Amino acid sequence: MAKGVYPVPHGNDRKFPDGESLDDLARRAKEAIITLVLPHVWQTAKESKAGVHVAVVGHGLCISQMISQLLKMSANQDEERDYRGLLNTAWTRVVIESEVRVPEQR
Repeated sequence: MAKGVYPVPHGNDRKFPDGESLDDLARRAKEAIITLVLPHVWQTAKESKAGVHVAVVGHGLCISQMISQLLKMSANQDEERDYRGLLNTAWTRVVIESEVRVPEQR
């Protein structure tokens, strides 16, 4: 930094010493979705409720990884999208709709 050089790790697996890579962040974001968000989604679906709100606060890069991880869990997701570039001082709204399928009775 004294020389005016600011290294940028290229690649999702690269990181600064003792830092976190984008792959690490994606794993952490997925775990947050599973432990903090999905229980609300499942409970809402089980109770046939609509309009339940869950607030998740984080920095832009973390939120972008959470959105990507949510989309990867969707049965309707055909392609991976990149949500990098979300601002730290902005907000993002994600709507999750669940489809509960009742098994046919014979």
